[in-house]
Amino acid sequence: MDVKEMGERREERGKVDTNLLSQYISNMKNPKEQTKNFKQREEEQRLNARCLLLAPSNTPLIKSIKKALENFYSVITPKDVPSHGSLIVDKVTSLIVDSDLIIADVSTTNPNIMYEIGVAVGLRKPVLLIRDKKTENMLLSAFAGWLSNQ
Repeated sequence: MDVKEMGERREERGKVDTNLLSQYISNMKNPKEQTKNFKQREEEQRLNARCLLLAPSNTPLIKSIKKALENFYSVITPKDVPSHGSLIVDKVTSLIVDSDLIIADVSTTNPNIMYEIGVAVGLRKPVLLIRDKKTENMLLSAFAGWLSNQ
């Protein structure tokens, strides 16, 4: 390749593809509309994020957590979803699979919750364990470093 060819190639690279540019400009006719669309998509993604709350049904914690997370996640509990004609374990497992975050109350040694935590960890789902500070539980030592105190 001689100097002349190199110069022509450099010139070619410097040219703007007018068709591509006009297409880009036509797509950007209304930047405010695009910003609105971006915010709308972001909002939809946020509302589609699911948090599964695993806690004994008699705990007042459920209401508090739902209220705290309602702006960030769609918070569900296994009791929120009917299990007509299916095993409860299948329902809870599918809730874990479909969730983006799992919060589990380990204040009591509820074997169902322990099993559900195991499923979530096995699926590599983010799990946040919480407990009542007053709870003295030997089983909790197995979760050392995972716990967030209420």
